[in-house]
Amino acid sequence: MSCLTGVEDKLQDQVAETISALRQAGISIWMLTGDKIETAKCIACSTDLKTIHEEFEVFASSYYMVDGKLKKEFINDLVKKEINIHKNVLVIDGELLE
Repeated sequence: MSCLTGVEDKLQDQVAETISALRQAGISIWMLTGDKIETAKCIACSTDLKTIHEEFEVFASSYYMVDGKLKKEFINDLVKKEINIHKNVLVIDGELLE
């Protein structure tokens, strides 16, 4: 016996349009979610937090944490990349923010 199921949370009406209008007005939008990185990226796309012209810049604890401790490379990489918030969408997982 095989089974496959999927659940999609529907967005409220006009979420993407509202976020797009706020961005066009020069207002920065931040999203905080408890979801996994891949889920957060999907939400960012479906709500127009990320446009087709932007790239994801992902900082994950799986790369920057060793034995529960933050490697110093995290801050160095964050500064070195000189992330342009108008061309990139920054995604940082929760463990790095603790």
